[in-house]
Amino acid sequence: PTLRGSAPDEVLVLLDGLPLNDPYTGRADLRRVPTATVEEVRLHPGAQGAAFGGRAIAGVVEIVSRSNAPAELSLSAGSYGRVGGVAAAQVGSIAASVSREGLASDYAYSVPPVRGTGEATRLNTGGQIWSFNLRRAGETELLLRGSASERGLPGPVTNPTPSAHASDWSVLGAVRHRGDLDIGADVQLLQSRFRDPSPPLGASYDSESKGLETNLRFARQFLPDGSRLGLRLGMGAGYTAYQGDNIPAGSHQTRGSLDLQATWRGAERLTLSSSGRLDWWTGLSLPVGSLRADLRYALGGIILNAAAGSAVTAPVLADLFFREGNGVRVNPNLQPERVRWEVEVGARHAGRVEGLEVELGLRGFAGRVDDMVLWGQSPGYRFAWMPQNFDVIRRGGEATMTIRPLQRFRVSASGSLSRLTRPWDGAPQLPYRPVYTVAATATWDAAVWRLDARWHLVSERNRDYSGVNQMPSYALLGVGVEVSPYRGFRLRADLEDALDRQPAYIAGYPTSGRSLTATLSYQLP
Repeated sequence: PTLRGSAPDEVLVLLDGLPLNDPYTGRADLRRVPTATVEEVRLHPGAQGAAFGGRAIAGVVEIVSRSNAPAELSLSAGSYGRVGGVAAAQVGSIAASVSREGLASDYAYSVPPVRGTGEATRLNTGGQIWSFNLRRAGETELLLRGSASERGLPGPVTNPTPSAHASDWSVLGAVRHRGDLDIGADVQLLQSRFRDPSPPLGASYDSESKGLETNLRFARQFLPDGSRLGLRLGMGAGYTAYQGDNIPAGSHQTRGSLDLQATWRGAERLTLSSSGRLDWWTGLSLPVGSLRADLRYALGGIILNAAAGSAVTAPVLADLFFREGNGVRVNPNLQPERVRWEVEVGARHAGRVEGLEVELGLRGFAGRVDDMVLWGQSPGYRFAWMPQNFDVIRRGGEATMTIRPLQRFRVSASGSLSRLTRPWDGAPQLPYRPVYTVAATATWDAAVWRLDARWHLVSERNRDYSGVNQMPSYALLGVGVEVSPYRGFRLRADLEDALDRQPAYIAGYPTSGRSLTATLSYQLP
């Protein structure tokens, strides 16, 4: 996921309070979280490092799993070989789920002129993703989750790699005790493998890596009776180690943190929250700090908010630990990414307007990110490809609207504007960051029927730092129909990319285009 035009490794994703981000790449793969097991998603855009820690310099996505839900089994089948399913159940305080998702393969695409034009079949894109989640809720919570995948690596359409494959697995175990004193510990094991016995260029390869990450966290809450001020003091420690064919021996990182959060509730309408955090990790001589303050004021049916903050995060391990070669070099001077400052103001309204149920939200932001890590060729190292630090200005806004003109009919729309450029006049947008996006949904809920439509527009994106080579904008339309013919049964059909736009999120990697998926679910009474 991305927020405010960020890279995926600048957004922290939490699943039931624990990071979903890969310790090596810093990215979170949301395909490993089945939507059928999700109860709630909370978004916290902006520099949130002071409250949430590393990776949160563009925002935080909190995912909460379903609880107290009846047992459910669902099976799905879709175009291009996509077959999947989810099974979930709960007994007392213990909830469990297991899922499989199939990836599309063998679909038609337009051959680029450099390869002769016409149409061809996109091969080696299929695969499967498995995940499981076992959770015991309560004052002391136990969690065990994991995922595994096997997938093809098709390469760009200009240079296909029909025999390349990747596989990976990870398992995480955690224990947490909640109360005035919160204590938590987790450990995660990871392994990945990339191989191609007959690449179109170069020698064959078979590369494997293994990782270990462990974290320990303490937090103490201070909430004096009758006081309007609440305090929370926390500290944490972590260790990550990796080894592999393309990772130098002894690659590891040790981390420590200390944070303080304060919330003051004045009159009923006013709330002030502030956070401060110090982080240290291997390679730093002194700790680095993050600060944030949020002001919330309720004025009738309108909630006004303002915030200012800073954040810092370490470069992802993939930018620090890799084996040099083939024109690729490690940057010995790579610095942490820092949001030097960011301010935002916004307003939200929920109520009735002209007899209609309406929710409106508007937010604007501006800030400076120093030492953002971007890959490129370095003149100082004979134009080798390497991660480098660049200063960036980000500014923009977000708007949301939900209207319920009828009890069973709801329409929602949202839009975002995110300008991320180098700090000089006329600087182009950073590569692969759309300037604006627009989304809309419409839903009709009847007694046994549900109809919905989804539309998503993404603006042009630059392919490189020149701002000249652009990928076209695209709009995707999806429609769905769901019926519950018998108690406990649901049958749903989804048509994605209904207009068959077949966009490429990355140049040379077209998606499957128009596809149909049917899902049959049964929920125990």
